[in-house]
Amino acid sequence: MDKTCFLDMGVIVGFLVYAENEESQIDDFSLPCTNFLENEKRLKVSCCSIIDNEMPKFINRWKIMSKEIRKKLSDKDYKMASAELYPRDLERAEKIYLLKNKIGIEKLNESLLNVETVLEIRFDYVKNKMLMDIVVPEKEIDEELRSHFQALTGNYSDSKVIASAIQYNTNTKNVLLVTTDKKDFKDIAFNLKMREKFDHYAAPELHIIKKQKKC
Repeated sequence: MDKTCFLDMGVIVGFLVYAENEESQIDDFSLPCTNFLENEKRLKVSCCSIIDNEMPKFINRWKIMSKEIRKKLSDKDYKMASAELYPRDLERAEKIYLLKNKIGIEKLNESLLNVETVLEIRFDYVKNKMLMDIVVPEKEIDEELRSHFQALTGNYSDSKVIASAIQYNTNTKNVLLVTTDKKDFKDIAFNLKMREKFDHYAAPELHIIKKQKKC
């Protein structure tokens, strides 16, 4: 493969929350995202510029979420809540909490602490060792193109990534957009053709990372 891998935020998140014990993963995409990135080290890897704003916010929310889960692991009657977490964060927290039934409270608590400890280290590794470049500054994202995809997906962050990947591929003709989000990303080429004013843009090739298979 000689294309430039353009990473969706979800792929980076999967890598960041990878737990050292492969049997105790707390995210369905952690192992496949990590395997993909580790196996593709020889490739050129790029990312949308929103990583600089979005990832630090994600890391902060994850640490809060992790602490909330660990409180509930200590007291099953504890109600997880935080003004700094989105509803989707709390839904994710509940899902992770239920992993105690599969891997046990001790292993889950250990995995959460492990991820909390390495989040910044792994993010620094992504930015300084893994990424060839951070491309398409936010101020250069085509707002009409971004708005078009937000209207279709209902997701502001995804619309920025998609628009950035399209613009970058139009300039380079050599982009593989890598994502974990089949729902919002699968019809990019078709959705791009819906508007004649976007005819000059070229949709990137898509690679969808699938969830870790359940044992």
